[in-house]
Amino acid sequence: MNTPHTDLIDMDVQDKFVFIGYTAKGIMPQLATPVGLLEPHMIQAALAESILIEGSPYVPDYAIAVEVGLWITTVLAAYVLLTVLGVTSGLLMFSFLFLSTAYYGYWTIQQGVLIDVTWTLISQFITGAVAFYLRFREQYKLRQQIKAQFGKYLDPRMVKKLQDNPELCQVNGKRVDCSIIFTDLRGFTSLSESVEPEMVTYIMNAVLDVQVQAVNQFSGVTDKFIGDAGMFHFNTIIPQPGHHQLACDAAKQIEQNIIKLNQRFKEEGIPEIAIGIGVNSGVCIAGNFGATDRFAFSLIGDPCNVAARLESSTKIAGVGVLIGEETAKNVDFKLQLLEPIEVKGKAKPLQVYTWA
Repeated sequence: MNTPHTDLIDMDVQDKFVFIGYTAKGIMPQLATPVGLLEPHMIQAALAESILIEGSPYVPDYAIAVEVGLWITTVLAAYVLLTVLGVTSGLLMFSFLFLSTAYYGYWTIQQGVLIDVTWTLISQFITGAVAFYLRFREQYKLRQQIKAQFGKYLDPRMVKKLQDNPELCQVNGKRVDCSIIFTDLRGFTSLSESVEPEMVTYIMNAVLDVQVQAVNQFSGVTDKFIGDAGMFHFNTIIPQPGHHQLACDAAKQIEQNIIKLNQRFKEEGIPEIAIGIGVNSGVCIAGNFGATDRFAFSLIGDPCNVAARLESSTKIAGVGVLIGEETAKNVDFKLQLLEPIEVKGKAKPLQVYTWA
């Protein structure tokens, strides 16, 4: 109590502790405290009060052990939560841990025990920020890697889907039940001889471009171009249960795009073009193939070879599209069964179909 000396004579101080000091400016030096500048005797009185009054908060002998143990366990837990769990779940669990630690410090004060959790909270925050940054950098590098690896094969929308869900990616030499499209520009050699080289480039690029647009429309993979030929496939990088139907839809769209392209060519005075399309399905090996320092994603398997043979057989069959038996069994298109054809590498003739 801060009492003027004139009232001190009238106070009952028997069996009481009394601290006497001066508060006049310039007489006693004031000391800095969390609540402002105070005279020494007032600090001593407050300290004595906390010691003498029963139930006042105190620092127990085991405080350092608890504080160190709490610091080690919670900081390690914060790092593990943010590196092992997903970003969202990790942040939620980290927030719960942080708030629980803060509540524990508040609860101990209510129990009259002083356990300092300040440094634990600061360390948790720093550890969480570092762990989150490392996790974010890892995810960013993974997204960039996916974009670099699959950007030339997939439509940008599918690349974005892969970046958001890397677990969807199925590569690295896996067996996949897929559908393959092979295309080839008819009469390319004679066309090359009849027009200027620059025009050949323009025509070929336009033809391949409309094919890629059709395949992208149905979320297919553009594997490669070999001159005027193209290879596309479905259910190889991203799972596509209805890949048979998607492949046929894409083949149909390619034909429609070629019709529109020929209308444009006609207006530009360019000879009309035609392409052959082979569609087949089956189990292949999908992955990155090539040398150590130069490789590309592609397919290996008999269904690929058959798809290429079907495309080259469209000239013999006199149709624009030839569809393999496995593909034909899993689509809702009206198809026409053609006479079996013999292809290189097959002992028996193949059942083939085209649009009805």
